[in-house]
Amino acid sequence: MKLYIYIERELTMINIGIIHNPKAKKLVLDPYFAFVLEYTLGQFGISASPTGEDQLKSILRRFKQYNVPIIAFNGGDGTINFILSALVCIYNEYPKKPLPKLLFLRSGTVNTIPRGCGVKGRPEYILYNAVRKLEEGKPLSTVTRNTIQINGRTGFLWGGGKVANFMRRYYSKDVVSPLHAAKTVIVSIFLALFRPSKFSEEFKSLFAKVYINDDKDPVYDGELSIPFAATIRDVGLGFKPFFLADPEKKQFHFLSFKGFSIWHLIREIPFALFGRPLDTERTLNFPAQKIRLVSPDPIHATFDGDMFPKNEADIKHDQDEYEVEIQLGPQVKIIVI
Repeated sequence: MKLYIYIERELTMINIGIIHNPKAKKLVLDPYFAFVLEYTLGQFGISASPTGEDQLKSILRRFKQYNVPIIAFNGGDGTINFILSALVCIYNEYPKKPLPKLLFLRSGTVNTIPRGCGVKGRPEYILYNAVRKLEEGKPLSTVTRNTIQINGRTGFLWGGGKVANFMRRYYSKDVVSPLHAAKTVIVSIFLALFRPSKFSEEFKSLFAKVYINDDKDPVYDGELSIPFAATIRDVGLGFKPFFLADPEKKQFHFLSFKGFSIWHLIREIPFALFGRPLDTERTLNFPAQKIRLVSPDPIHATFDGDMFPKNEADIKHDQDEYEVEIQLGPQVKIIVI
């Protein structure tokens, strides 16, 4: 672990605390990139490279102790989920203290969350502009976003069914890149069009009962081919399918196709592109503060790019039902440069 905290009185002047993920794409390609960020940060911050959850929580407690107002995430979507989950856990111990502002540096393999929050630019550019504004005494612009919480984890975008199976195939190769993502999309479309049985076998749907908020009766019981829960509207390439993810109303957007047809999916693309309601006869599409999914089969999912469960060995196969509860988490302020 590398943590630059030498003189305790200096921490009273710290504006930014950077958490590095050594496995982030940018750091893997350039191990010295962390030093570039630290040089840019200068006297305005400190940084740390925790090697596990315990070290991460220890660092975040130290940041909280000295009221570090901004936490910067040197990584991608998975890094954001991991650090934010620990951050919320620490601050839940002190409910009267507001969460610090979040600075996403977009330095991971997948940066859907920062992009969906309006964060643009290269990591060093984002940090440089934040530091420059602090030097000039100018306020940092922020946007407010809701979060969702699942089994103690806090994030922004959950997907199950075919979504999870698509991501598992995407991560099955050592090379993770936009080109590989494009190839995975092409392969899945080819299978859906010309080998539908193979597609259904490899990209399985989730069959579950859907309970909204605290209702005792399910609003739906059947196939969920592409279920999502999201608090960000924009998921890249201009697509804004989660238009009900409204921070002012404190809700997340639950969206899923009830079944799957490649032609139906293609017809819905323009609606998703412009943030319009999808076909209500074929989709579940509503705002919620809590969703509970109950399935006879293990529920595979992706949460901000991370896979759950991580390994097949983690699944207990002696259960009659499997359940996941998605609920609204705390609001966070994200710095937009």
